[in-house]
Amino acid sequence: QLPLDASAGEIQQALNDLRSIKPDKVYVLSTLTNQSFIYTVTFNSTRGDFDLLQYEILGGGNVTIEVVENTKGKPKLDTFTLILDGVLSRPISHTATATEVKAALEDLVSAKCPAHIVDYREGYAVKYFNNFEDDQTKTSLQGGQVTRNTDAFCGHSCAKNPTSLFGFANYHHSFSLSIYNQLCFAYKGFLQNYLLLSVSYMNEDEKFVKSVWFQYSFAQENRGILIEEFIVTQGGIENAVVHNQYAVTMVPIDCGYNIPLLHVGFAQAVSNGTKDQVVHRGSTWPEGTVIRVQRIEAASPPITGTFDLEIFGKSLKGLPVNSTASEMQYALQTVPEIGTVSVTKSGTCSAWQWRVKWLSNAGNQPALQVNDSNVSGVNVTVTVHNVQRGGLFSQRLTGDLFRTPHKQPQVEVFINDIPSNCSGNCGYKWNSEKTPIILGISPTTGSMAGGTVLTITGSRFANSSRTDTTWVSIGDSHCPITGLTDTEITCTIETASNTSSPLTVYIAGLGFAKHSGNQTFTFTFKKEVTSISPSLGSTEGGMILTISGCGFTPNSTVLIGGKTCPLLTESPVEKKCIVPAAPAGICNISLSADGISNTVPFSFTYVDTKFPTISQINPTTSSVAGGSNLTIHGSDFGNRSEGSFVSIGNFECPILRWSTNNITCRLPSLLPGNYRIYLQTPVSNSVNASIEYVLRVTGVTPRTGSVYGGSKITISGSGFSPVPDDNSVQIGSVPCHITFASPNLLECVLNSTGRNFVITNNGSNHTLGVGYNWNPSILDIFVGDTVRWQWKAPTLIQGLRYRVFSVSRPSDVNYKGSGFISGEAGTESGSFSYRFTSPGAFFYSSGYVDQKQSILLQGMVNVRPAEESSKRVHVYLAGIEAEYIP
Repeated sequence: QLPLDASAGEIQQALNDLRSIKPDKVYVLSTLTNQSFIYTVTFNSTRGDFDLLQYEILGGGNVTIEVVENTKGKPKLDTFTLILDGVLSRPISHTATATEVKAALEDLVSAKCPAHIVDYREGYAVKYFNNFEDDQTKTSLQGGQVTRNTDAFCGHSCAKNPTSLFGFANYHHSFSLSIYNQLCFAYKGFLQNYLLLSVSYMNEDEKFVKSVWFQYSFAQENRGILIEEFIVTQGGIENAVVHNQYAVTMVPIDCGYNIPLLHVGFAQAVSNGTKDQVVHRGSTWPEGTVIRVQRIEAASPPITGTFDLEIFGKSLKGLPVNSTASEMQYALQTVPEIGTVSVTKSGTCSAWQWRVKWLSNAGNQPALQVNDSNVSGVNVTVTVHNVQRGGLFSQRLTGDLFRTPHKQPQVEVFINDIPSNCSGNCGYKWNSEKTPIILGISPTTGSMAGGTVLTITGSRFANSSRTDTTWVSIGDSHCPITGLTDTEITCTIETASNTSSPLTVYIAGLGFAKHSGNQTFTFTFKKEVTSISPSLGSTEGGMILTISGCGFTPNSTVLIGGKTCPLLTESPVEKKCIVPAAPAGICNISLSADGISNTVPFSFTYVDTKFPTISQINPTTSSVAGGSNLTIHGSDFGNRSEGSFVSIGNFECPILRWSTNNITCRLPSLLPGNYRIYLQTPVSNSVNASIEYVLRVTGVTPRTGSVYGGSKITISGSGFSPVPDDNSVQIGSVPCHITFASPNLLECVLNSTGRNFVITNNGSNHTLGVGYNWNPSILDIFVGDTVRWQWKAPTLIQGLRYRVFSVSRPSDVNYKGSGFISGEAGTESGSFSYRFTSPGAFFYSSGYVDQKQSILLQGMVNVRPAEESSKRVHVYLAGIEAEYIP
């Protein structure tokens, strides 16, 4: 800024500081009139005619400025000036070499600073100076990398990520801060907007360290296109009228593009130019003199967009083309079948490469499939190359990897499905001289109740072994040995379940015995009746007869005096049937099966007595829960005795009161259905009554509802309990909370259909072991499901603090303020739950759990939309499910 009454010297200095005038100079003379200042500016330059000076009036004052050109500049034509995006180069000789043109272009794109900032030299007034351009051996710069890949404050270069800008420990010279009391530097960065200045000095007593913090809004980003390198070549002259020509190649940083076309200063563009070609001539240039600039090839735009990967039938969609190595690693690890991988990234922004190495899953892995339809660029493709196929590498070949030919069969030993190596003779031969022989058994039949002593004759029975035992079995029945010689074995047969079974003899140290000849020795177990109850009954029949024993075959018939006794229940050891009517007297009992009838050693006696009669029962229906009282009215019930009982079907109804004409009992809990009532007296019973157990669903409304639950459902039917908590309703496996209940109606609200899942930190890290990975790290759920994270630091490991929060990408480790978070600080142990209410892929992280910020746990929850499905309605009372009437 210049004041309105600026002197000629002030204006001259300001103009000479302009880059568009350097390295030329101007001279300014001023003339004062009554109402104005007149400044005469003379350009001391041989480059040609300068553009008119531009100005801006600040503050809105009532001032008029007029710029008039008195004399046009005339070029000497011994230099030319290039312009890139409005910035002028220094004058370039018309006979300049390619190196000189390159230097001029590099100077054009470098940051220029006033001399009072950069023209310093170390000496008495300046203790230390480093512009990162001249001397890169200064040891006071700790760490960092000198680079041109970012905007420098001045010149081309700057130090990237230095530990410190200046350190006395590296400088090795003490100096006085009273003399050198100013520090000047330029800084830009992203991580923190503050710096620490640490000053150490010695006083009379001891050494103190004072830390000074200061904050400033440092620059964060680069602006414009950064050129990493100019390549200039001087071409041959094929046309005599062309004085000189240069080929200029610009290599941008980070795939910069849309680089402006070079122009020529102190000249005007001839009409009909294009974006890739322009012709310049000056108004004072000799006739026919022009400078032509032609773009041969424009910088291609950077590769943009996303690509998809597919492996194991699963897709990874929308991977950015500039994904970092960690982003690619964690994205791949979201496919469970991939396991743990390492990824390294190389190349440039125009040709990135990711090298993937499988760490946890050995063997040959399927190739990744690529869809690059969403990738934009010039002739860009995304391909996958197999660098090295996975397999098993063995440093030496061991014996268990080979087979050798043998005449005899070989004994093979496998441990965890891995064959072992035979270091000696592993042949085996079956020898008849070592085979025991069974010649006969006695007896061949016996009771299924066991106790029969069996004698087995043969040869080679007496062999013994310290590690083996001789044994005998008949089917599934054991026969403990009571005597053993080389030619005879005696054993006592235990109870059996089969009627006829083959004999098996195992001799210690030899093996199984052979049955002589072509026969198979078998032992037949006979059916046996051990008791009947009762043995006395009314001539009217109707009593329940219980036959106990062993070896009963299914579907056999019980006959009493030749009349069928209808079966109620049967098992291998018991049969129950209803005694038929018969005249007074003693009747034989027989069992008939497959046309063969066997008389049991017990009989049934019919006597003349009054038959109990049931005239009425109350109630006639019951809840499946039971528990209510059943009253039976009738006659001739007699006095209650030890054999008197009431049963509902096969289930006892505990007696509460018994008289000749009335009986009261407590109804048991039974499944829905009709059940006969059995009234048993010492000599007879009555079965001429029945009771219905009711739990029935006849209707459900509505028949459809939200996939996420919450629907109100009405269930109609019968047999429900009026106490809501006694009933239970489920739709599929989802409970329905009952809000109203009556004997014929239930109303309930369906709970959330979401399920609960648990993720812990006891997963195994490929390097660190258990406790350093989420388990599972990848979880597939549906909308509405809840995930609970639980963590606990490994024993004896100090300083680990876990938490969990959502991140936007698989490799992110910082919470960005959106999504779920367990807390601002981690804990050694703890838990956190979150219910997912929308579909999508949700990435989460623990952040760094250690103080060195080297350990982190990453994972993904893949939430799918809840799917439509049809589920059955289940209604329960006392644990018994209702019957459903369509």
